[in-house]
Amino acid sequence: MIATDKFVYVHMPKTGGTFVTEVLFRLQDLLNTEKLIIRNRRTAFILSELKHGGYRDIPRAHRGKPLLTTIRNPFDLYVSEYEFGWWKRFEYRIYFRLLAGRYKKDFPGFPNLGFEEYLRLWNRAFCRGANKDFDAPGSVGWLTHRFVEFYCPKPDDILRRLNGELVDSGTLKDEMADVAFLRTERLNEDLHRYLLELGYGERDVEFIRGLTKIRPRGSGRGDEQGWSSYYTPELRRKLRSRERFIFEMFPEYDA
Repeated sequence: MIATDKFVYVHMPKTGGTFVTEVLFRLQDLLNTEKLIIRNRRTAFILSELKHGGYRDIPRAHRGKPLLTTIRNPFDLYVSEYEFGWWKRFEYRIYFRLLAGRYKKDFPGFPNLGFEEYLRLWNRAFCRGANKDFDAPGSVGWLTHRFVEFYCPKPDDILRRLNGELVDSGTLKDEMADVAFLRTERLNEDLHRYLLELGYGERDVEFIRGLTKIRPRGSGRGDEQGWSSYYTPELRRKLRSRERFIFEMFPEYDA
């Protein structure tokens, strides 16, 4: 995460956070540094070693500041996570053994999994309780679990009772901190407008409009590989149901 003198940016993976980080570095003239932790007393600019820390990881001195983050179409986000491939790394396998049971028996081709196999393994490993069952009616998906972890002041309490009834009650949103969401697909425009609203000068932030995509290091997919081709109608229906909380918060992605 990044704390500035005006706001705190929480970086959910694969949602455009590398772009936001680059912009904030340029604004603070910190592009040439390679330190993980930066403390600039004049600007109170902090890049935490917790790159993907959530609300509860924000230093207490900064918790009263506006909270900014980025959101991506859930269908597209799952595909991006799959193609980036960090779930194939050796260090993740201990999580699969501990959390997904006999995953090699059910996914004998691991790590060479198809997209639906990946969805089932990932949700089994990192969802809780009955939500691990990808096919269970009313169950809650991994991305909703991650929203709770990132944006709720008391995530552990909510995760213990996270189920379809809680999601469908409409009260889960009330458990979240007040967060401003920038849309990944229009990140230049949204970030430019947000910084202007916080008092940054037009000349200081005008460069954001002309920036091209800034991607993290590692594998991935090209822009020509649209997310829709990864889904059958049935798989899309199941994922939409499991992540209904996200789609109801951001109905523009529910198409």
